[in-house]
Order: sequence, then structure tokens, then C-alpha cells
Amino acid sequence: MIGDQAMAGSLDSGRSPAAWRRGPALAVVLLAAGVAAALRVPFLGVPLDPDEGGYAHLALRWAAGEQLYSDLWVDRPQGLLLAYRGVVAVAPTPTGLRLAAALAAALLVIGTAAAAWALAGPRAGVVAGVVLAAVGVAPRMRGFTLQGELLAGVATTAAVALALWWDRGGAARRPGVLAASGALAVLGPLVKQSALEGLAVVALVVVASGPGRLRAAGTAALGAAVPLGLAVAHALATGWSDWWFAVVGYRVSTPAGAGGGLVTRMALFADSVGRVWLDLLALALLAAVGAAVAVRRQPRALAPVVWLAAAAIGFAGGAFYHGHYWLQLLPPLAVLGSLAVARVPRAGWAAAVVVLVALAGWVRLATMTSTARVEALVGDDPRLMTNAAVAAWLRASTPPDATLLTYPSSADLYFLADRRATARYLWLAPLSAVPGAVEDQARQLEGADRPDVVVLDADPSAVDPSGRTAAALADHYRTAAVVEGRRVLVSLQPRTPDVLGATRSS
Repeated sequence: MIGDQAMAGSLDSGRSPAAWRRGPALAVVLLAAGVAAALRVPFLGVPLDPDEGGYAHLALRWAAGEQLYSDLWVDRPQGLLLAYRGVVAVAPTPTGLRLAAALAAALLVIGTAAAAWALAGPRAGVVAGVVLAAVGVAPRMRGFTLQGELLAGVATTAAVALALWWDRGGAARRPGVLAASGALAVLGPLVKQSALEGLAVVALVVVASGPGRLRAAGTAALGAAVPLGLAVAHALATGWSDWWFAVVGYRVSTPAGAGGGLVTRMALFADSVGRVWLDLLALALLAAVGAAVAVRRQPRALAPVVWLAAAAIGFAGGAFYHGHYWLQLLPPLAVLGSLAVARVPRAGWAAAVVVLVALAGWVRLATMTSTARVEALVGDDPRLMTNAAVAAWLRASTPPDATLLTYPSSADLYFLADRRATARYLWLAPLSAVPGAVEDQARQLEGADRPDVVVLDADPSAVDPSGRTAAALADHYRTAAVVEGRRVLVSLQPRTPDVLGATRSS
């Protein structure tokens, strides 16, 4: 078995009950989870990410009765929108989203610590939890935001931990534990398609489980069938072709996914590395030592290596390599790093503590600076800094039922302004990549169902070189205000009667 007692002993030389009792170790892990949540508090006031606001807006509309994928287009599976739907049902505010991210970060620390503990004992569990708590909020990776990688990581890390504890034997070797692991492993890619690492580790554990592997495979598959079956049933009920294109086809067949070209992808990857390497370097070096320790001391201790490899494959499948993509790699890196530190003899723990403190300080500097410095560090999109003012103007100057288009794209503004989007594609990537999307949007601006208000952030010809969008805006809209340098246009014939009167009196 991958997680048997002999292997655990070979990776952790200090597992004697006197040195590391379970109670104190568990207390430290829970403290690390609390610290992970607390470290996100300085970022509560940082502007929302476009993904956060866009997902929250779609979740609210889904809850109000509109159909996901047919009425509401998003290139993510149902699990992510379900999570957002739960969050906005409780706290439909920017602060609520960030507090949900803090809670998810705490759960991720616990799951990561549990996985390391199952592999190499409580010392490794403590180290993995502390390391992830210190690194996970990494501002260059936007680790404080409620991203798909964070939410999917909660599910996949829990799946890995349960599989490793089941493999370890004893009271944990129950069918229900493995079934739950299978369910969580599938839930990961149902939140973010790239989250394949839970499936990889569960498959490894099942294959290595010995003569009963067929029964184990059936148990894991039975657990996995529950969330997968629900997702498929929903897709069939609301439109299979719409769901398939949004979740699979868009990434496979358009320039926003596999069709984007290798040269472009490599350039984006290099730019991404240049942004985040400071947050990753120390942890990556520590993980490399841990991987060498795991393979040398016990060749079968490959679970964290497979975990990292599968996470890296999922990461590589992304098209744009945004900073938050790297969050997917942090849990397996933390576990591998824990295997290195857990090997340090008791006399060397002072040095290990110094290393961990330095690792924490490596990425904590941004949280100790001014709010302006933090915003400058994480907000490379100037629209993020002005969306709050634009949203305030929209709420004060337009009626609640006014419809809105941000052109070409500022998905979080819909949520901040609490105004319904008319665009099918809230983000620029699908608007530019999906065949016919630009023409459809221009056609809407020309027709009777045009949005009441347009926030114009760029020259329309940059997205629609045909000039059709620019002509529609010139013919059917007038400038009502300029807020923080951004033009706000109002329809000359709005569907919402009070829009013109509200803007004239503002």
C-alpha cells in the first residue's frame, strides 16, 4: 500500500508518540488554517477580480430562474457556479466573496495537512499546513480571491487525503471513505476542468491496493458516479449541446483554448512565470528536496509526485496562464516540501523553523504594506480600480431594472452595480474567440432588445473592425456621463422608461 506504516516510518524519523502527539499536532494544523484565513483580511478591500464578479452575477441570475448555459453562458462546469450560488445566497457582497475565499483557504490547509499526515505522520502534516498557510495567499497569484483553482483544490485535496488515509489501513479502510474520495475527485473537475489531480491519485491508490483492487475500483467509481451523474443529468435537462460547447468545446476548438497556438501560449506562460516566481521559488526548492527524499527512501511513495504531475498537466491545459492558475500546484508542492522538512533530526528543528519563517516572510511583505501598494501589486487592470465608482454611479443614476453592457468586457461591474447583463459573453476571451459572437452583439445593439446602458471602455473597432458596433453605438446611444475616465452611454430608446429621466436628473 502507498500509505502503509513502513512507508510512513521511512519518511518521518520523528513519529514517536512522545515527540509528536496527535492532539498538539492537530491543534497546530487548525491554527495554521485560521492563520490562512486571517492572512486574507488585508485583501478584503482589494477590488474584485473579473472572474469573481462575473461568476457571482451569473449565480444570482441562475438562482432567479434563468437557465445555465442556454440563457447564461460560462465556460465552467456546474460545480463552480453552485459554489458561488451558495456564497451569494448568504452574502451577496464583495466582502462576502472574499470571506468565502478565506474559508476555502482554511479548508485547503486542513486537507493538505491531512494528506501529508497520512503519508508521513503528524510532523509532515504540521509542516504542510504551515507552509500552505504561509504561501497560499500569494498576492501575485491572487491567492486571496475566490477562484476556481481554490474551490476545486478544496475538493481534490480532500479526495487525495481520504484516499491516502484509506490506503493507510486501520479504521480508515472503510468503503465509505474510498467512495467519498471518488466523489470528491470528480467534484474537482466539475468545479474547474483542469483539476484532474484528485482522479490521478485515487487511481494510483486503487491500482496499488493489492488483491482487492477491483472491489476498490468499483467503490471509488460508485462514489464518483454521484456528482458526475448529477452534472450530466442537469446538462441533458437544460441543453446538452450548450453545456458541451461551454465546458469542453470552447476550450478544445477556439483560440481561447487549444486552438490558441503554441507560440502564443509559451509567450503567455513566460510572462506568467515572470510575475509569480518570487512567490513560488522557495516552496519549489523545498518541494524538490522532498521529492528526492520520497523517491530515494521509498520508491512506492509516489502519491505526491503523481499529484504534482497531474496538477501540472491540468495547469498546462490553461490558455492564458493567469496568476491564479498557479494555485493548483501549491497543495502538492506543500506536501512534497513537508517530506523534506519532516526528515530533519530533532536537533535541526531550529534551522527548519528559520526556513519556514523565511518562507512565510517571502510572500507576506505585500500584506504589511499600504492598501494602495497592495492594489498596485495585484490590480494590473485599471478597470478594477474604477469599477466601484462606476457601479456607484449606475446604482444612483439608473433604475434597478435597467440593463447593462460593459464593452468590451468588465464582468465584475454587473455584480457591483447590481444591473442585469444583456451580453451572452461577459468576458472578452469568448467574445473574441467564439465564431459569430461579435456580430451577434452588434446585432443586439442595433435591435429593440439593446441594453439601456453601455459602459464603453475601449474603441469598438478594436474588437469589431467591421465598424458595425461603433455605428450602432453612434446611432442609438448618447453619452450620459464620464466616470473615472470611462464613458457611460444611455440608449435613446431605452427598454426601461426611467433611464433617460434618471440620468438627466443626476
